[in-house]
This record gives sequence, C-alpha cells and structure tokens, in this order.
Amino acid sequence: MCEALGVSRSAYYAWRDEPERARGKYRRELAGKIQEVQRDTRGVYGSPRVTAELKARGVEVCENTVARCMRQHGIRARRPGRFVRTTDS
Repeated sequence: MCEALGVSRSAYYAWRDEPERARGKYRRELAGKIQEVQRDTRGVYGSPRVTAELKARGVEVCENTVARCMRQHGIRARRPGRFVRTTDS
C-alpha cells in the first residue's frame, strides 16, 4: 500500500501512530452531538436550528462551524415532500 501511495513505510507508521489533535477530537465530538440533535428532531433541522438547539443544550458553537461539520460528515436536513394537489377543481 505504501508503494501505491508513494510514501515510505516509516512515514506511514509515524502518521498512523501519532496522537489525535485537539481540533480533530473536538470536531468528532461535535459531529456526534449534531447527529444526536438530528436524531431527536427527525432530521429536519439545518445548521441554524441545529446551532440553536446545541446552544440550548449548553454547547457554545458557531453556526458556520456546525454547517462545515455537517457538510464534512454528510449530515443533511430532510427536505419537505413535494406539494401534490389531490383534488381536481
């Protein structure tokens, strides 16, 4: 695999064994909290409402950070269904 990626074996093991950085850990925890909010709200909240919900739960976070984290982890708000007229006037 190292040959395919074009890196030395020692560089791969150095990368694999380095400790996780604080920012990466924070973003991973934030993604978990966002998924929890999405699960509680049936997935209909976008980043502004998720941010408000997180602030209500005591997590101080910026809306742009929430939007970026949602985008990176593929978390999206469900869109409403299409309006279908059921009667013919």
